[in-house]
Amino acid sequence: GSAMRWNRTAFPRPSRRQAVFRIHISPDSVVTFVAAETPLARNHRVAPPVTSMKTRPSPALLVLFALLAAVAQATINPALQMQLGNPSGATADPANRTRHLIQRAQYALDYNDTTREPNWVAWNLTSTDVGSSGRADFITATSLPAAFYRVTHADYTNSGFDRGHMCPSADRSVTVADNEVTFLMSNILPQAPDNNQGVWASFETYCRTLAAAGNEILITSGPSGFAGTSIASGVAIPGHVWKI
Repeated sequence: GSAMRWNRTAFPRPSRRQAVFRIHISPDSVVTFVAAETPLARNHRVAPPVTSMKTRPSPALLVLFALLAAVAQATINPALQMQLGNPSGATADPANRTRHLIQRAQYALDYNDTTREPNWVAWNLTSTDVGSSGRADFITATSLPAAFYRVTHADYTNSGFDRGHMCPSADRSVTVADNEVTFLMSNILPQAPDNNQGVWASFETYCRTLAAAGNEILITSGPSGFAGTSIASGVAIPGHVWKI
């Protein structure tokens, strides 16, 4: 029932263009919808045509706009972290001690209480996931089922192995809370220092470079090649780590 006024210009039809939509809400609650068709070519000098509409919506509609804007900005969300699927058929059943599914807002994982580390960890990476929160400290995953062993930071002490992240700290560095979740010991497995701090770290940086270029990266990583060895606390030492 709100009064609306339109100022519309017909769009031309070139072969390579993109549409950009914006919603502006003024201090007096006037909402302006703007649709602009812009050329994809970098050096195009022609100002894009614009379609606009103004209206004064109800308070309920303003709340809806705010919620939609929040959803559009959210990249940390459990629904986004398993877009490649569940490769092992893991379940959230607490009795499943070798394929226990955990879905967090920052990543998903299949946890194995026998090896005391993840079988795989999956996450979504975009440029908006990377910030300047700094690094947290390692945290015991107390939310694991009661019957599971809870690996601690001290379990790795003097083992000769790094506490190697699967979902990297820097991939979840917009807020301190998101970064802390990457330091849960259920996201960690033993990695040789030259691997963790060398080629593995370089691969992580490369993925963030791809994300910074505007790509959405869907990543799954985990251990393989177990030969029956472990650090003193019983955390299995993988022969290899892999990433897709």
